[in-house]
Amino acid sequence: MTKRVFCFLLAMALLTCCAFAEATAQPVQHGIITSCDSRFGSVKLDNAFAAAEDNIYFHVTPVEGFVPENPKISSASGLAVQCFAAGSEDGVFDFYFIMPDEDVRITVSFAFADAPFDDVAVSDWFSAEVMRAYNEGLMSGTGERSFSPYAQADRAMLVTVLWRLAGSPEPAAAAAFSDVDASAWYAKAVAWASESSIVTGYEDGCFRPAESLTREQFAAVLYRYAGFCGHELSGQAELTKFTDASDVGGWALDAMKWAVGCGVITGSGPDLLSPQGSASRAQTAVMLVRFLGLQ
Repeated sequence: MTKRVFCFLLAMALLTCCAFAEATAQPVQHGIITSCDSRFGSVKLDNAFAAAEDNIYFHVTPVEGFVPENPKISSASGLAVQCFAAGSEDGVFDFYFIMPDEDVRITVSFAFADAPFDDVAVSDWFSAEVMRAYNEGLMSGTGERSFSPYAQADRAMLVTVLWRLAGSPEPAAAAAFSDVDASAWYAKAVAWASESSIVTGYEDGCFRPAESLTREQFAAVLYRYAGFCGHELSGQAELTKFTDASDVGGWALDAMKWAVGCGVITGSGPDLLSPQGSASRAQTAVMLVRFLGLQ
């Protein structure tokens, strides 16, 4: 075989290999990541990797009371990628976009589906819990389109919430407290809670329904309610990491250890419990929803 023929055959073989490689090469796959606040919903991808020009579908499922805003999609180089709505069904919102030739991030934010209160914003740290407490019928507003999240919760309010959570049972008799009128909106709740040993009055025979609720009182009442419902109460945490643990009243110590141990109370700061501090309506909603997550 002459040198010229050999070179020709070698060139043809190389061309054939290149053509085969081009025909069998797979397109480059780029990554897709998602981010959202899980308190408001979740995002599901059909595929976590895709090639440029592929249609990519993803699905957003908000929690009750919220809807997704138009998702923001950005490429690895910082370019905005257009997102298209593909409809919704059974509470799931579908979207899609055309995959660029690089990795992308999908960021989903949420808005109120029908905001019931003008003083609670989605950006508030307590908004998801307030909406759940409201949607579950546990807490209502304080006026037309007002929730008053920073107002102090009182003893009558907490007892009424727990009464509703228990199904609003009819008490056997009227409340035996001198300051609870039988016609009061909280009268049945207080009577039920008293006869169920969930609350007790003061030595003077009063219940003090309008008195601000302290954090240790909240823990104690919820602890008794959990026991009344038959929940496990053994998961107690030591309070040594809190510098004011010694401020917890002896009568509320087991309740506070339980509340911290199961995550209902997380402290008012990195190392503070503030047991005698007042609980706001927003804080009460958050702690109640955390408790609901235990059931």
